[in-house]
Amino acid sequence: MQNISSYEPGNHANPVKKLLLDAEKNNWKINLSQHAVIRAKQRQINEKDIWENIKNPKNLYYVKKSLFARKNEARYQCYFKKSGQQCHIYGLIFNFVQKFIKIATVIKSRPKLQKVLK
Repeated sequence: MQNISSYEPGNHANPVKKLLLDAEKNNWKINLSQHAVIRAKQRQINEKDIWENIKNPKNLYYVKKSLFARKNEARYQCYFKKSGQQCHIYGLIFNFVQKFIKIATVIKSRPKLQKVLK
């Protein structure tokens, strides 16, 4: 599996989709942090939807790369379309040495708000 740093800068949605699909194919461990579980319950986000988005990232439409990653890691804010009025934002941590993905947090948001923030 290729490290994300080999891709061009900018919107990393397609390379992150590829990383998620490759991770699933290569049996990377994927876990939901305790913080993400709590936030999902508070924000009424179904865990089944989270796993579906990670395993099949067809609804991933925008990614922001974090500058605060440790060595051999990449961190991203991933925006998944949920419906016309809503999107989910996941904080994902890819560890390329230990071969795991950690879902650090989940947020429910509105796409109109995201357009204003861009």
